[in-house]
Amino acid sequence: MGPLQNIYIGLGSNLGDRLGYLQKALNHMFERIGQVLQISRVYQSPAMGFEGEDFLNAVAYLQTDMTPGAVMQELLAIERALGRERITNPSDSVNQKQHNSRTIDLDLLAYGELTHSSPDLTLPHPRIQDRLFVLLPLLDVAQNWTHPILNLSLLEL
Repeated sequence: MGPLQNIYIGLGSNLGDRLGYLQKALNHMFERIGQVLQISRVYQSPAMGFEGEDFLNAVAYLQTDMTPGAVMQELLAIERALGRERITNPSDSVNQKQHNSRTIDLDLLAYGELTHSSPDLTLPHPRIQDRLFVLLPLLDVAQNWTHPILNLSLLEL
């Protein structure tokens, strides 16, 4: 076990019992990843990049002793347990993810002050600054967070 790290996880759902899926995901995160210290308000936003129902979005602030890679593996396992189906475009040479409706979408937004880039994980999340549906709930739980690469506060973002 390593030292406890502050992490922020984005949650989104636009299929079925959206609020229920957010709650189930939080329950799984508490059981599998770490202590849930704070949860943002729930925000509604339109689907982006595809036709679909509106999303419910939130951000959870947790503490964990897991590595970032282990957290990501648990988030993917939670998505699968809650019926998430990842659809990829087989004609795309890099197998890019297609945007589609989903029961749950979990993104590791930030892991302490760590910056990291690999094919499987980029920290902080590479599009955090472009997504109001992430920035607003993140502001609820991390008012003093500063993007470690852009060196901008959430209000500046």
